[in-house]
Amino acid sequence: MLGSRLAELPGAPGPTVWDPACGAGSFLVAIADRLHEAGVPVDAIVSKLLWGGDTDPGAVVVAAAALSLWAWEK
Repeated sequence: MLGSRLAELPGAPGPTVWDPACGAGSFLVAIADRLHEAGVPVDAIVSKLLWGGDTDPGAVVVAAAALSLWAWEK
């Protein structure tokens, strides 16, 4: 379902996604994978297209680390 929703969103190089309760960032990492599979450059994904927040500041740090590790692996 996530892939079909992303395919419908306009925008270049991809849609901006905001997760207001990002926790450890698993949803954002899944979105990053889908955007990368669609041909969006890694640097655009992590610096311009994904945003997350959480009431737990530690969770935000973990989510940022998860996205950094994801980008490093690509």
